[in-house]
Amino acid sequence: MPEDTVTLSRDAYDSLVERLEEAEDTAALLQARQEDDGTRIPHAVVMAEIDGAHPVAAWRHHRGLGARELAGRAGLSPGYLSEIESGKKAGSLDAYRALARALNVPLDLVLPDVD
Repeated sequence: MPEDTVTLSRDAYDSLVERLEEAEDTAALLQARQEDDGTRIPHAVVMAEIDGAHPVAAWRHHRGLGARELAGRAGLSPGYLSEIESGKKAGSLDAYRALARALNVPLDLVLPDVD
């Protein structure tokens, strides 16, 4: 059985490929929306962490909180928060839980990367 063929101009072909790519992008966006857990990491937080800021400090600045205010909300001493943000102390899991609650973010977003 002979195969049917179609001849297209370059413009028609390019237009068809562009529409296919747009359809694939739309499908990927719809799938991502279905799988969305609601967590958003603001650009400013991402850039601060890339620039070396501790995740807690990046979120604190993004929320417009001073260190004393965040420490108070989390039930920590300002000195302990400072040591966590500067990397002088690792911080306990309970401290990170309290900080995450005070910053209104999931726990995993305030935990530093461990190399």
